[in-house]
Amino acid sequence: MLAYEETVLTHHHVKVWKKSEATPSEVEVYAHFVVDEDGIQSCEKVSRVICGNAEDADLSHR
Repeated sequence: MLAYEETVLTHHHVKVWKKSEATPSEVEVYAHFVVDEDGIQSCEKVSRVICGNAEDADLSHR
């Protein structure tokens, strides 16, 4: 994570378990937040599935 003035940048991995599968999918996420005293004003993100079922290729942006 990086924070400077009103900008916060994050890079994280998310594991997603589907009820129909025993093994989770893993999604990599980069996010750019603009914040002020009232909280988050905007968020832009880029994500991709790192591992998981091939049919979950759109999992990161459903």
